[in-house]
Amino acid sequence: MSEEKNVFSGVTFERQDTQVKIETCGYRDIANKLSIHADTKFGTASMGKTFIAVAIMQLIESNKLSFSTTIKEIYNGSLGTIEDNITIH
Repeated sequence: MSEEKNVFSGVTFERQDTQVKIETCGYRDIANKLSIHADTKFGTASMGKTFIAVAIMQLIESNKLSFSTTIKEIYNGSLGTIEDNITIH
C-alpha cells in the first residue's frame, strides 16, 4: 500500500467561541490531482440515510412522530405513484 493512500483527505472545522477555523487537506480528485477547497462539495452516497434515520428517531422520542405516522400526515405535496399510507415502521 502506498503512503499516499494513508493520508487524510478532507475538511476539518474547529470552533472556539465565535471563531471558526477551516482547514483542507488532500485531493477531491486524486487521479487528476485536484485539491480540496473550503467550498468543495462532497458526495455522501448513502450517508444521508443514517442522518435521516437519526432525525426520525429523535422526532419519535420527542413525540412529534410515531412509527405509525403516515407520509400523508406530514407531507401535503403530491407523491405521484407512491402510496400515501406508508409509515416509518
